[in-house]
Amino acid sequence: MSKIFQKMNHLLFSPGRVFAFCCAFVLINLIFTGGLWRLYGLHRDRLVMDQQTQKLMIEKKELLQNIQFAKDPIFIERQAKEHFDMGDEHDLVFAFSDDKD
Repeated sequence: MSKIFQKMNHLLFSPGRVFAFCCAFVLINLIFTGGLWRLYGLHRDRLVMDQQTQKLMIEKKELLQNIQFAKDPIFIERQAKEHFDMGDEHDLVFAFSDDKD
């Protein structure tokens, strides 16, 4: 029994060994409890969220620009024509049939 205490005493009086033992203990604890895997998952999720945030910021700028354009009646008229495939009074409209008979 005293041999064990002597080895532990020898281990505890060496700061480098104590530090190495603590680091090994923390690493083993992180691996076996799944903390390391969860940390990696959180990092991956953060990257995905950053990409989504950038995408949403771009979409927000486009929507704010469309709101500014929507105040212009000419823009509204042009959008209505494009959306409903309509022409102006003096526009020439061609209609093509898809019949292959």
